[in-house]
Amino acid sequence: MVLVFGFILLTLVRSISITDCLIFLSSETPPSLISYFNIQNTIFLDSNSINIEYINTFITIKPLIVIDATFSYTFIPFINFFTELYEITYITLTRDLSFNSNRISLHRSYLSEASVLEALLTNYNLTNVIIITSGELEDTKIAEELKKLKALKNHNLINFYNEISESKASEIVKKNIKVKGLTKIVIIDRTENIELIQKALETQKIIKEGLFLLYSSQSIPQDFIEGSIFIKEFGLENAESLAEYHYFAIENCLNYINNNFPKSAEILDSNGIKEILYKYSQRNITYSLLNFYKGKLSNVGNISKIENIEGDDGFTIKIDDIIYFPGNATEIYDKSEVKLIFSIANGENEIYHLYKAPQIAYTYKGAEYAISQINDKKLIPGFYIETFPTDCGMFIYDPFWYKNCFSSIYDKLGIAYISSFFGGGLKGNYLTLKDYGINLPQISPLGALSGLDNKTEFPELFKFEESLDNFIYSWLLVFQSFGFKEIVVIGSFREDFDLYPYFLEGIKRNGFKIANSEEYRIIPANYTRDNFNEYKDLFIKLKETHCNAFFITCLYPEMVIEALYDVGLRKGDFFFISTVDTAYQYFSNVEEPYLSKRKELLIGSLSITLYEWIGELGYEIREDLSKKYQNINNMCLTYDTVLVIKEAILYLLAKGEDYEDPLKLIHTMRNNKIIGCIGSIYFSKETTGRTSAQYLLSQIFYDEKSKNLYFTDIAHLDRFSDQIITIIGDFQWAGGSKIPNIRPKNPCSFDSFMVSSSTKGRIVLYCICGFCFLITLIIFVFTLLKGSLKVDLLTQESFMTFDDMVYFAYFPLQFFQILVLGPDQKAYKYLLKNFQILLSLNYELFFNVEYEVFWKVFIFNFILATIWILFSIIYILKLDYRYNNFFSFLGFNRILRNIIPIIGHIGYLPLISMLMSIYLCLDGIDDNLQSSFMIQDCTTFCYKGKHLSFIIFTTILLFSFITISTLSRSYWEKSSAFLNLRTNPVYLSALSLAQIVLVILNKALKTYNQIYHGIACSVVVLLILIFTLIYRPYNYQRALVSQIISLTATLWGIGTSTFFLNYSTIKNWLIVEATGILGIVVVGVYFINRCPKLLKTESGVSIAKLFLFQFTKDYHEHPRTFADINIYSVPQAYAIDKE
Repeated sequence: MVLVFGFILLTLVRSISITDCLIFLSSETPPSLISYFNIQNTIFLDSNSINIEYINTFITIKPLIVIDATFSYTFIPFINFFTELYEITYITLTRDLSFNSNRISLHRSYLSEASVLEALLTNYNLTNVIIITSGELEDTKIAEELKKLKALKNHNLINFYNEISESKASEIVKKNIKVKGLTKIVIIDRTENIELIQKALETQKIIKEGLFLLYSSQSIPQDFIEGSIFIKEFGLENAESLAEYHYFAIENCLNYINNNFPKSAEILDSNGIKEILYKYSQRNITYSLLNFYKGKLSNVGNISKIENIEGDDGFTIKIDDIIYFPGNATEIYDKSEVKLIFSIANGENEIYHLYKAPQIAYTYKGAEYAISQINDKKLIPGFYIETFPTDCGMFIYDPFWYKNCFSSIYDKLGIAYISSFFGGGLKGNYLTLKDYGINLPQISPLGALSGLDNKTEFPELFKFEESLDNFIYSWLLVFQSFGFKEIVVIGSFREDFDLYPYFLEGIKRNGFKIANSEEYRIIPANYTRDNFNEYKDLFIKLKETHCNAFFITCLYPEMVIEALYDVGLRKGDFFFISTVDTAYQYFSNVEEPYLSKRKELLIGSLSITLYEWIGELGYEIREDLSKKYQNINNMCLTYDTVLVIKEAILYLLAKGEDYEDPLKLIHTMRNNKIIGCIGSIYFSKETTGRTSAQYLLSQIFYDEKSKNLYFTDIAHLDRFSDQIITIIGDFQWAGGSKIPNIRPKNPCSFDSFMVSSSTKGRIVLYCICGFCFLITLIIFVFTLLKGSLKVDLLTQESFMTFDDMVYFAYFPLQFFQILVLGPDQKAYKYLLKNFQILLSLNYELFFNVEYEVFWKVFIFNFILATIWILFSIIYILKLDYRYNNFFSFLGFNRILRNIIPIIGHIGYLPLISMLMSIYLCLDGIDDNLQSSFMIQDCTTFCYKGKHLSFIIFTTILLFSFITISTLSRSYWEKSSAFLNLRTNPVYLSALSLAQIVLVILNKALKTYNQIYHGIACSVVVLLILIFTLIYRPYNYQRALVSQIISLTATLWGIGTSTFFLNYSTIKNWLIVEATGILGIVVVGVYFINRCPKLLKTESGVSIAKLFLFQFTKDYHEHPRTFADINIYSVPQAYAIDKE
C-alpha cells in the first residue's frame, strides 16, 4: 500500500527535525509562523484539497511526524484519517481536541490555562476581577473556562475586537474599569490588540499602586506596563511573538523526542516516536510566571499541577524572586477598590518654621473623619480614599519657600487638594502648583482674605467663604447692628495681597465714616512691638479720635492691639471683630505682660466665623466628632471639603465620566448643589466662593484657671434671610454697659487706667473723720457728765406753734437724711427718681455736681457754714440784744432767732456731709498724696494749689461748725419763746455723735464695701433707737413715738437695701421695703393716736400770718395779738429772760 503512494518505507535516521515533518497549513495559520517552515514540507489545506489523491501528489517520503498548524477544527477529521491510515503520529497546535491516541496537543487545554490563572488569583486572594479578551475563539474559550471556576465571586468580561479604534478602547476602559473602581485585571489576548489595551489603561491613568495586571498571552509586546505578570507555558517563556510561541512549542516537542529516544535503538520509527510523544503528553502541566519590571521581563517562578493524596487535582505556585506590581508595590491585596488620593494642607508650620499653629492642623480632623466614614461605609463603591499631607505654610506666602516645599511632592497630590484655611497659604498653594503645571481642584475650608475671588483667573479654586466684597459687607453689618457707623481703620500695604484698599473701599461704600484721618491709617505690614516708640504718636492720634470701633488689617493685629493698650485704651474703649482662628492666635504662646494687654482689650470682643453644624446632618456630625475630640471648631468646614469632592466624584461615576479629569471634576464641583453640615453649599458662577454663607457671632472669653480661650455664641448672621441677625445668646459688654461708638471726652488730665486707690489720700480722710468723731465724742461725754437724762414732760395743753411744726418736721427729714447716708437706695431711685435725696437736703448729691459746678456749690456751703457760725456766735453771745437797734435795723434779729437754729438742727447732717466732700481724694495716679484727685473734680489734684487752701479753711470751719452746732442744739430749744417741745441735751449730743458716725461711714466705708457699710449703719441706727426707747428723751410722747417711727423706718430701709443690694430685683426690693415702712407708719400712727394730744391746732390758723409773725421785720404792722392769729404763748416755765 505504501508503495502505491510512492513512499520510501523506512528512513535511516537517529534524530528528527522539523524538515522531517509534514506540516499542514490553512488560512487560519498565522502568516508569521509560516516563515519558520520549509515550503517543501508544507501542504496548504482548503476545501478542495481534502483528499488522499491530492496529498499523494506532494509526498515523496513518508514523514515521521505530521504537524497540524491549521488552527482549524475543519481539517481535524481529515488529518486523523490520514495519520491513522499511514500509522503516523501527529502533533497539533490546535487546542481542546477530543482524545485520539494518534494525536498529541502541543499547547495546554483552555481549562488548564484557566486553572493556572485561577491558581494565581487564589494565591493573592483576589476574587473580584475584570477579564479582557480579544474576542478570538481561543481567548474567549479560556475566559469562559475561567468564569466557570469557583475562585471568582465577582467578574466582568470585556471583549476587544480587532476593528476597535484607540479612542473607543479608551472609552471602554473608562466606563467599564475606571469608573467602576476595578483594579484586578486579567487580560487574555493572543492578538496585537494587547498593545491597544495597554495604551487605553495608560490613557485612563489606571496604572498605579494597587493595580493587579495578569496576562495570558501567546505574544509579548515590546513595551509592557511596569509590574505586569504573565503566565507562559513552560519552555515558551522566551517567545517574543505569536509565531515564536507556536514554533518553540514544535521545537520543544521535537527536542524532547530526540532527547528521549533510546540509545540502543538504531533508527527512529513511528512506534518509538509514538511512545515518546505519549510520555510527552503526560508530563506535569507547568507554566512559567514572568514579571515585567524596570523594562525587563524576568522569570520569577512557576505554577505546576500536582496530584493530591486525596486524588484531587491542584496547582502549586513557586515564587523564586520578588514580584513587583504597578506602582512599585511588592504586595497586592484583595481590596478590590481603587485608591483615590486627596492631598490635604494639614501641616502646622508657618513658612521657614517661624512658628507652629497646631490648632489649625487640628481642625483638619474633620476632613479625616469624613474620609474614614466614606471608606468604612463604602460611600464611593469600588474606591477608597487616602490623604497626602502637605506642610508648606498657613498665613504668609513666600514664593521661594513654597517652590522648594512643593518641588518633591507636586506630582503626588492626587485628584484634589484640600487647601489652606487662610489667604496666604491658599494663595501660596495655588500659585505654586500653577507654576509646576499642576491642574487640580483646590478647595479651602475658609479662604478668607486671599484675594483669589476671580473665577476666571483662578478656575480651579473653591472657597467656603463668600467673595471678599460680600465678606466685608457681612463684617460691617455686625458693626452696624451694634450701632457703630464710625470706625477707626488701621491698615498696611502688603506685597502678596493688599487687603487694606478692599476694606477701605468697602467701608466707604457701605456708608461708614472713617474716624481717623488718612495720614494716621497706615502702619508697616511687619509692624511689631519693637516699633512702638516710632509709631507712638500715630496710636495716640487714634486714641484721640474717641472712636471705640476698630478695623485692623495688618499682618500682626495683635501687636497693634498691644500698642493701643500702651497709649491708654482699656476695657470698654475697644470694639473689634476677629475670626475665631486669629483669636486663638492672639492668645497662643504669649508671655506676660503682653497676654494681659491683649486680654484687657480683646476679652468680650466679637469673633466671626462661618456657621457650622446646620440641620440634621450638622447635628449628627457634631455629635460624632464631639465624642472623638474636645474642640471641634471649624471641623464642620473641613468635613464639608471632603463632602464636596465626594459628591462630584459620585456624579461623574454615575455618568460614566472620568473622575480624574480635572476639568470635569472642577466643572462638577462648581455646578453641584449639596447639603453639608454648614448648610447649603453652592458655588458662585462669577467668584471662587459660595453664593451665600451664614456666619456665627461669638464673644471671646478667657478661662484663668485653664488658661484657655473659649467662646460664647450670641447670634447667627445671614444677610439673605428674612431675619438677618438671629440672637441665640446674651451679649455681655465689657465693663457691664454698651460700648458707645464715640466715647465721651475724658475731662481728666490722665487716662482712667492710670487711676489707683490713693492710700495717703484715704489716710487723710480717715484722720479728718477721726477728729470729727473725737470732737463730737468729747462733747457727748461732757454733756453726759454735766447733764441729766431726765426731761420734764409736757402736762398742760397748748396750741401748736410754728416752731413746734418745724420740730416735728425734723423726724421725716431725719429718715431721708440717714437713709441717704446708707447703701445705695436703688428702690427709691426706681420709684422716686432720687427725690428722697432732695428731701434729705443734700442738694449736692441730688444734682450730682461735678467740676466747676461742684466748686460753686461747695463755696456756697462754705459761705453758708461761715455765716451760720458767725450768726451763731452773735446769737449765743446775745449781741443782737445788746445792739438791738443795729440788728433790728438790718432785720437780723428774726433771722438769728429762727433760721440759725433750723440750719443748725435740720441742716446739721447734710451740711457736714457736703463740707466733708472736699476730703474725698480716694484715688490717684500714683501713691503721692498730691497725685490724688477729687472724686467730684478729677481736674483738681488734692493738697496743693486751690485745693490746699480750701482744705485748710474747710478744716477749721468744719471743726468749728461741729463744735458749735453740737453744743448749741439744746440751747436753741431753750431759747425759743414759741417752742413747746423739748429734747434731753444728753440725747441731742448722742444723736449728734451718731450722725457724725454715719457721715464718717458714708465717706470712708461706703466706697470700700456697701454691704459692710450697710451693716455698720444699721448697728448705729439700732443703738440710737435703743437709746431712745430706754431713756425717752422727749417731753412729749407723740414726739417720742415720731422719733421711734423715724428710726425704725430708717433701720428697715437700710437693712433691706443692704440685703437686696446684690440678691434680688428692684421690684422685689421695692415691694419688701414699701410694705415694711408702710407697716411701721401704720403701727406708729396707731400709737400716736393713743398718746395724749397736748398740742392742738385751732381751726382757722393762718399759716401766712404765722410766718409773717415769725420772720417779718415789720411784724408790728400786722395783727399782733395772739387772739388774732390764734396762737397762745408758751408756758412761762420754758421762757428765757432777755437778760
